[in-house]
Amino acid sequence: MLDSEGRLVGGTMTNVYAVIDDELCTPAIVRCGVAGVMRASLLQYWQRSGTPAIVRDIDPGELNAASELFVSNALIGIWPVRAVDGQRYAVGPVGRTASSWVQRIVKDHEPGIEES
Repeated sequence: MLDSEGRLVGGTMTNVYAVIDDELCTPAIVRCGVAGVMRASLLQYWQRSGTPAIVRDIDPGELNAASELFVSNALIGIWPVRAVDGQRYAVGPVGRTASSWVQRIVKDHEPGIEES
């Protein structure tokens, strides 16, 4: 989805992330969009891990230079985007690392099953 000025906002139910020129970027969600709980958790994780995401306006044309593109929300975790308008994207190390981290925190917070 784009805002009224044509800037990338996110998916219909997801936040979006792109690795552009070796920098992890996510759209600034100041004019519209939803800054989801998974997005907030990921931004904190990346900040702590020393690979902070740059929160900024993203022109859709910039995605042509992206080496990775992936989306997130609290229900799906991380999903790589394989193609948009014929532009193909690799599943890369930034998305894989984020996905591993999400899987780990979900597993650590699953309710235990008590034995009878």
